Amino acid sequence: MARKPSSSRPESRRRSARGFAALRHGTLIAAEAVLIVGLLKDWVTGAVRASDLPGYGKVLFVMGATLGLLGGLFLTLERVLARGVAGTHATFRALPLRLPSLAVHALILGLLYLVYARQLGFAPF
Repeated sequence: MARKPSSSRPESRRRSARGFAALRHGTLIAAEAVLIVGLLKDWVTGAVRASDLPGYGKVLFVMGATLGLLGGLFLTLERVLARGVAGTHATFRALPLRLPSLAVHALILGLLYLVYARQLGFAPF
C-alpha cells in the first residue's frame, strides 16, 4: 500500500532540518553523562585495586559499582546535566553575547577530554 504524501515538507527536507543526530541536545547530554560515569568508574576501580580487599571482594565490588554507576547514576547524571544545561542556556540567553548550545556542549566535551587525558597520563595535544 502506497503512503499518502504528507502536506508538510518532503521527508528529505525534514531529515536535513533536524540535523545530525549525534549533535542533538539530548544526545550530547547523554554522551556527557556516559563520559562522567566512565570517569567515576575508573576512579572507583583504581581505589578498589589499591585496597586491602581479597581478590574476590575486589571483583564483586567492581561489578557492583559498575551496575550502580552505569544504572542509577547514569540516569541521575543525565537529569542533573539536562537541568544544568537548561539553566546554563537560560543564563546565556540573558547575556548580550549569544552562544549556541553546540558551543556549550563543545566546551563541556573539551573539558572532559582534558580530564580523561590527565587521568590516563597522556599529553592532551
